[in-house]
Amino acid sequence: MNGVPFMIVGTRLMECHQGPSHYKSVAERNSSIHSLSRSRKIGSTKKLGCPAHIYLREIIAFPEYKLQNDSLYHRRQMSEQLRLDLHSPSGDEIAIQRYIVIDLPAVEEHKGHVMGEDADLKAPINERVVAHINGLVDGGIFSAAEMKRHIRPFVEQLFEGQPLPLQNNRRYFPNRYDLRKIIYRRRKRLLKGLLDQDMVEKLIEQWRTSPNSPLWFFRRSISDAGPESEQCLLLVFQTPWQQRLLHLYGKELVFLDSAYKMANYALPLLFLYVHSNCGFIIVATFVVENEDAASITEALTILGDMNRDWRPKAFMIDSSEVQINAIAAAFPESETVICDFHRKQSWLRWCSALKNNVSEIKEEILQLLNEVAESLTEEQYEARLAALRASRVWKSKSNLRTYFEKQWIANGFHKKWVWAFRKQYTLLIHANCGIEAQNEVFKHENLEPFKSKSLSTLLQSLVEDFFEDMHRKYVATNIAMSEGWRPDHQNVPADLQHRPLHLIEHMRVAYERATQINCYAVQVLTNTTFRVASPSGAIRTVYLGDDYRCELPFCDCFEWQRTHMPCKHFAAVFTHCRVSWLSLPFFYTSNPLLSLDWECISMYGPVTVALQTTTVPTDVPGQLAVVTIQTSNVPQELSDHMLPDLMRQGKGNARAKNDNSVACLARKVRSRLSRVRTLSYRVTNAQVLDRAKADLETIKQYLEASCIRIDGRVVKSKNS
Repeated sequence: MNGVPFMIVGTRLMECHQGPSHYKSVAERNSSIHSLSRSRKIGSTKKLGCPAHIYLREIIAFPEYKLQNDSLYHRRQMSEQLRLDLHSPSGDEIAIQRYIVIDLPAVEEHKGHVMGEDADLKAPINERVVAHINGLVDGGIFSAAEMKRHIRPFVEQLFEGQPLPLQNNRRYFPNRYDLRKIIYRRRKRLLKGLLDQDMVEKLIEQWRTSPNSPLWFFRRSISDAGPESEQCLLLVFQTPWQQRLLHLYGKELVFLDSAYKMANYALPLLFLYVHSNCGFIIVATFVVENEDAASITEALTILGDMNRDWRPKAFMIDSSEVQINAIAAAFPESETVICDFHRKQSWLRWCSALKNNVSEIKEEILQLLNEVAESLTEEQYEARLAALRASRVWKSKSNLRTYFEKQWIANGFHKKWVWAFRKQYTLLIHANCGIEAQNEVFKHENLEPFKSKSLSTLLQSLVEDFFEDMHRKYVATNIAMSEGWRPDHQNVPADLQHRPLHLIEHMRVAYERATQINCYAVQVLTNTTFRVASPSGAIRTVYLGDDYRCELPFCDCFEWQRTHMPCKHFAAVFTHCRVSWLSLPFFYTSNPLLSLDWECISMYGPVTVALQTTTVPTDVPGQLAVVTIQTSNVPQELSDHMLPDLMRQGKGNARAKNDNSVACLARKVRSRLSRVRTLSYRVTNAQVLDRAKADLETIKQYLEASCIRIDGRVVKSKNS
């Protein structure tokens, strides 16, 4: 150091990555692996005993104590003086200089392995690349193929202005097997930290300071403070718009569903749904540490405290005893209803199980059970139950009797799944199949990337993405059906204009079926009561209801009693008598499920529209049709949900104007040929078939003559 005193404060020996192995020898490890009967892979090692190494020393130098005369005596004197000064009160003020001294091996010192570019195939992966991969895993990227596409731009950024490493350089371009290992290790580490409760608390505090702050209840999980102070994690979440929709649509029936089971998420995640005028909407979220009755009861109780004016008539659930007990404890005045979808699924699974020995006659059993479930009156229920008990399969299968009586009949449980006990609701919804479909979307687009992620990341995905998209779609759908956005449709009665799309479609089908009922089949009994004769010969009584007595409309047909929606008999009365949809009670026609949510529309003031022309492609290549599209003052992010619908209308108009296009005519020809094929199976007259064969041969020759040919062969045209 040229007479400057120094201290060695640290050393490090870095061996070649193909140096000596400090664990078992390769032979020992391979022999132990071969001895395992279940082993599928023979172990190997890259260690080849290379003696090359790098030696690093960290040195602190003291330039102020540099020797003027370099001798043993002066070195001892300066060393003693330096020690005294370092231990004195002013020792921190001594000037120092830090050095890292590196001893690099010569290339010739590497033994037993390849060198140069070929050695990059086994080079260890760069730490910065590993850190970048871990960050991408945190962001929800778990595919090795997709990860490779993200790595190259990162390496280009590292070597900006310099030549890039070769693609076979494992240090910067790991292969798919390496990527899978890194991704697996990162995900495994993340699973240990699912309850990142500090981050959850920070997020909640951040969201509470934002406008329209959501309603939160969060309690940390404490398990290491002794049994007396132990508490389980609980989180209840609801946005202001979810609270409004809960009060709007959740007065009669709400739906509780365990969404986490679909994607095997580690924490019990439960959603509370309502059926809105445009499908199922999530209105509350629960995260509990254990899915038991006590935890769900507490979550529902807290939600009830957040919404003190909300007490639903019933909860629709699957056949979960835990949820039934939780609802009974939190909302004792509310009923629990078993979803038809899960009921049928449960019966099908039981009948299909080999241990129950009824799989050969399961169709007969399921038909009898479903007839009992779909009884429309209590008398019909008793009669169908008696028919079931008198049936051959019931008497011959004791396990069926035990299963059905104990699990589905005992203690009044039948009132939770038989239709006859659901008449108190304005509109009847028997299944939550829409929830299953919506959960599939949530699973693949939102929950699947985060099923091994922390709770805070899941909450961010829900609050900032999934719920926002759901609310935006709900608002957009209501605005799209409003008067300012959509003009009156000539095929929809005036009193049904600007109603939810599902109601318009339902009434369209009802009016189509009512065309078979003429005016002579409708008899007026009173101002609100009518008698309708169906084409089948059945006589139905139609009652329009009464606002003053709060009496629902009524028809004694199956369709009305199943849904409480106007049937073809109501449509026949509306067509042939001086009554209409508006003649029904106001409390019925103004039901939120049958009306638009005008508060969504008032959020943006009166909806103003303007007409602008644009072009859309037609079925004829190269041709464009001019169509008219509405533009409005609705924000773009909402219009994006509605403009595709308008574009489809535009394309429909364009197609209507091009019914004589080649593609359209070709489709019509194929449709008629398909019908001819079907009829050929039903005709038994040989003379008719022979004539049809001759006519078809003529048509075939006529079409072949107009086809494009190259070298005598028929080729496919651009328009086909």
